[in-house]
Amino acid sequence: MLAVILLFVGLGAACVALYQFAVFALPVYLGFAAGFWAIHTGAGAMGGILVGFIAGALVFVVGQLVFASARSPILRILMALLFAVPATYAGYSIVQQVWALSMPPNAWRYVFGVVAAMITGGTALARLSAPLQSAAVRRESVHKRTANKAPSQFAA
Repeated sequence: MLAVILLFVGLGAACVALYQFAVFALPVYLGFAAGFWAIHTGAGAMGGILVGFIAGALVFVVGQLVFASARSPILRILMALLFAVPATYAGYSIVQQVWALSMPPNAWRYVFGVVAAMITGGTALARLSAPLQSAAVRRESVHKRTANKAPSQFAA
């Protein structure tokens, strides 16, 4: 009985990991590419892992900063597409591959693939802009709280 429970826990963890990799498809891919490049140039396994993590995190942080600081809607849309398109494709591909392992192909395979692609792409967009939205909400709430106070109320 314990083996069955651990099997389901392991499958759930694998599904969560696959979904996270799909949502962060661009940083993960570029992190893997940079890590393998570092390994092939002689950095070793630990150096490659370190370079890969740094490159993936840097891509995500720079993407968020560009998305947040861009005033042009076209640049924001391009940045969002740069993150959402690989995530959408990864979500669709994961469903297609897992479905092919377990069931014969039929129309529902493609329906679920498209649904997974939309969910994964939407999650990638939400993750790209989530910390920025919460910072904007905090700024707005602080502005509302301090707008009606007299200058003498701010003194320590």
